[in-house]
Amino acid sequence: MTRAVAGYDAAMQGERAPETALEAALERVGERWALLLVDALLEGPKRFNELLDLVPGIAPNILSQRLKHLEREAILVARPYQRRPIRLSYELTAASWTTPSRPRCGTSS
Repeated sequence: MTRAVAGYDAAMQGERAPETALEAALERVGERWALLLVDALLEGPKRFNELLDLVPGIAPNILSQRLKHLEREAILVARPYQRRPIRLSYELTAASWTTPSRPRCGTSS
Protein backbone atom coordinates (compact mmCIF):
# COMPACT_ATOMS: atom_id res chain seq x y z
CA MET A 1 0.00 0.00 0.00
CA THR A 2 1.43 3.39 -0.97
CA ARG A 3 0.83 6.73 0.64
CA ALA A 4 -0.83 9.32 -1.55
CA VAL A 5 0.08 12.28 0.69
CA ALA A 6 3.51 13.21 2.02
CA GLY A 7 3.48 13.43 5.81
CA TYR A 8 0.62 10.95 6.10
CA ASP A 9 1.99 9.35 9.28
CA ALA A 10 2.43 12.70 11.01
CA ALA A 11 -1.08 13.78 10.03
CA MET A 12 -2.57 10.55 11.33
CA GLN A 13 -0.85 11.03 14.69
CA GLY A 14 -2.20 14.55 15.07
CA GLU A 15 1.11 16.17 14.14
CA ARG A 16 1.47 18.69 11.39
CA ALA A 17 4.30 20.41 9.64
CA PRO A 18 4.99 24.02 10.64
CA GLU A 19 3.23 26.43 8.30
CA THR A 20 5.10 29.63 9.15
CA ALA A 21 8.67 30.58 9.92
CA LEU A 22 7.62 31.39 13.48
CA GLU A 23 6.12 27.92 13.94
CA ALA A 24 9.29 26.34 12.55
CA ALA A 25 11.42 28.41 14.94
CA LEU A 26 9.25 27.48 17.92
CA GLU A 27 9.53 23.82 16.95
CA ARG A 28 13.34 24.08 16.97
CA VAL A 29 13.67 26.19 20.11
CA GLY A 30 11.17 24.32 22.24
CA GLU A 31 9.43 25.79 25.21
CA ARG A 32 9.37 29.01 27.22
CA TRP A 33 12.71 28.70 29.03
CA ALA A 34 14.51 28.36 25.73
CA LEU A 35 12.71 31.41 24.34
CA LEU A 36 13.62 33.44 27.42
CA LEU A 37 17.25 32.38 27.03
CA VAL A 38 17.29 33.44 23.38
CA ASP A 39 15.80 36.77 24.45
CA ALA A 40 18.51 37.23 27.10
CA LEU A 41 21.22 36.44 24.55
CA LEU A 42 19.95 39.02 22.03
CA GLU A 43 22.01 41.65 23.87
CA GLY A 44 25.23 39.68 23.41
CA PRO A 45 27.27 36.88 24.98
CA LYS A 46 26.47 35.91 28.56
CA ARG A 47 27.98 33.61 31.18
CA PHE A 48 25.99 30.91 32.97
CA ASN A 49 25.42 32.90 36.17
CA GLU A 50 24.45 35.98 34.19
CA LEU A 51 21.77 33.91 32.46
CA LEU A 52 20.57 32.62 35.83
CA ASP A 53 20.10 36.25 36.93
CA LEU A 54 18.46 37.35 33.66
CA VAL A 55 15.92 34.51 33.54
CA PRO A 56 14.18 34.56 36.93
CA GLY A 57 12.81 31.28 38.20
CA ILE A 58 14.95 28.95 36.08
CA ALA A 59 16.79 26.25 38.04
CA PRO A 60 20.49 25.69 37.27
CA ASN A 61 19.88 22.14 36.03
CA ILE A 62 17.12 23.32 33.66
CA LEU A 63 19.34 26.16 32.42
CA SER A 64 22.10 23.67 31.68
CA GLN A 65 19.70 21.36 29.80
CA ARG A 66 18.23 24.19 27.73
CA LEU A 67 21.65 25.59 26.84
CA LYS A 68 22.77 22.16 25.63
CA HIS A 69 19.56 21.78 23.61
CA LEU A 70 19.98 25.19 21.97
CA GLU A 71 23.61 24.37 21.18
CA ARG A 72 22.58 21.07 19.51
CA GLU A 73 20.03 23.02 17.44
CA ALA A 74 22.81 25.44 16.35
CA ILE A 75 20.96 28.37 17.89
CA LEU A 76 23.78 29.25 20.24
CA VAL A 77 27.44 28.46 20.67
CA ALA A 78 29.32 27.91 23.92
CA ARG A 79 32.81 29.44 23.92
CA PRO A 80 35.33 28.78 26.69
CA TYR A 81 36.67 31.90 28.39
CA GLN A 82 38.62 29.91 31.00
CA ARG A 83 40.21 26.49 30.53
CA ARG A 84 40.69 25.21 34.11
CA PRO A 85 38.11 24.80 35.39
CA ILE A 86 36.25 25.11 32.13
CA ARG A 87 33.99 28.17 32.05
CA LEU A 88 31.76 28.98 29.10
CA SER A 89 30.21 32.04 27.56
CA TYR A 90 27.06 31.58 25.46
CA GLU A 91 26.10 33.57 22.38
CA LEU A 92 23.64 33.30 19.52
CA THR A 93 24.97 31.93 16.24
CA ALA A 94 24.61 33.62 12.87
CA ALA A 95 22.29 30.76 11.87
CA SER A 96 19.93 31.66 14.73
CA TRP A 97 19.27 35.00 13.02
CA THR A 98 18.03 33.38 9.80
CA THR A 99 15.07 31.28 8.78
CA PRO A 100 14.59 29.24 5.61
CA SER A 101 12.15 31.82 4.25
CA ARG A 102 14.14 34.92 5.21
CA PRO A 103 17.64 35.90 4.04
CA ARG A 104 20.34 36.87 6.51
CA CYS A 105 20.26 40.40 7.81
CA GLY A 106 22.08 42.79 5.51
CA THR A 107 21.69 40.66 2.39
CA SER A 108 19.19 41.11 -0.37
CA SER A 109 17.05 38.39 -1.91
